[in-house]
Amino acid sequence: SKQQQSSVWSSTALENYELSSGLELLTQVDCLLVHQQIELLEILTNWEARNRYRIKNSAGEQLLYATEESDVCARQCCGPQRSFIMHICDITGAEVLRVSRQLKCFACQPACFCSAGLEPCSHELQVEAPPGTVIARVRQQRSCMQPRYEIQDATGRSVLFIRGPKCICRGPCCTMEQEFKFQLTWTSE
Repeated sequence: SKQQQSSVWSSTALENYELSSGLELLTQVDCLLVHQQIELLEILTNWEARNRYRIKNSAGEQLLYATEESDVCARQCCGPQRSFIMHICDITGAEVLRVSRQLKCFACQPACFCSAGLEPCSHELQVEAPPGTVIARVRQQRSCMQPRYEIQDATGRSVLFIRGPKCICRGPCCTMEQEFKFQLTWTSE
């Protein structure tokens, strides 16, 4: 189906982009599973800790891990709108990718995407690989009830659009362990 074709991570589409050492393995995976490591102290005290993630393939093999660098005050006071740097490392501990986001004081709540696209409300990530070399930006787009993102290369050219799931809530109907499927659409030249 068309949706299935657009949601597959294509190594062919990546051939135009030079991958840094440690990231070439991503061209060989069809699925990435990102698992947040929850700290017991965070659960018991509701004190927001630095986020840590394990990034695995569909067979459950760990490929990468990610650790958040952020200010303790920002984690407690700004919540999901906070600025951060995410260090993504290979299994040897070498940083292969760095993702950073600036604080947006007027950013909307995580489930409100209607105002995204307006400068005070839209989040933007900067992606570096190797760290120090900007390769892409991820910009939140305006939409209602469904997250949408535009991926731009280092020159600002749109190369990919991502549409996320409509339900991203936690509660009685949604479990803590959720599978989110994203539809990817490559732009043509």
